Amino acid sequence: MKKFDFDHQLRGKRQRLYMEDQNKPTKLRTIGIAGFSLVELMIVILIIGIIGGVGVPLMQSMSAKPGAQYAADELYSVIMEAKMQAIQNNSPASITFNVASSEYSYRNNVTVRLSKYRGNVIFTNSPNGLDQAPVNQLTFSPQGFATASGSVYIREITHNTFYRVRTSYAGVTTVDRWSQGANRWN
Repeated sequence: MKKFDFDHQLRGKRQRLYMEDQNKPTKLRTIGIAGFSLVELMIVILIIGIIGGVGVPLMQSMSAKPGAQYAADELYSVIMEAKMQAIQNNSPASITFNVASSEYSYRNNVTVRLSKYRGNVIFTNSPNGLDQAPVNQLTFSPQGFATASGSVYIREITHNTFYRVRTSYAGVTTVDRWSQGANRWN
C-alpha cells in the first residue's frame, strides 16, 4: 500500500512527493525543480569566454621565454647530458656544431635545428666581436673534462637577443645573456 504526503517547501517553489512503501525505504522524488534559464547560462558562458580570451594570451606573453633562451637552455641540457654520458660510459662524448646551418648533433647523430625555436634563432659570432670564435665540436673525456674550452653564441633575430653557452676545460658550462646597454655578458 502506498501513502502520499505533500510537503510544500522553499516558499512554495518546490513540491516534494514522498512515497512510502512498507517493503522499501523512503524515497524522495522532486517535482518542478527550479534551475537556471538558458539566457542565464549563456551569459555565464559569455563571461567565461571573455575572461579566457583576454587572460590566456596575456598569461602566455608574460611567461613566454624568448626563443634564444629556450635554445640556450636546451643546449645547456644537452651539454650536461654529454658530460654525464662520457663519465658513465667511460668513453668520450661529443657535440658537433654546424654554425652555418644553425644546428648541432649529439648522441647517435641526434640533430637539433635552431629553426624550431620561435623568433628566428641562429648560431652566430659574438655580438662584441672580442670573444673567441664559436667552437665546432665539444668533447668530454671519461673524467668529465672538456678537451677544449669554447663558446657557442645563439641569437634571436626577432628580438635581437644573444646568449652564450660556454664550457671550460674543467667541464663547467654556463649560459650568459648579452646586455646591450652594458655591452657585456651577464
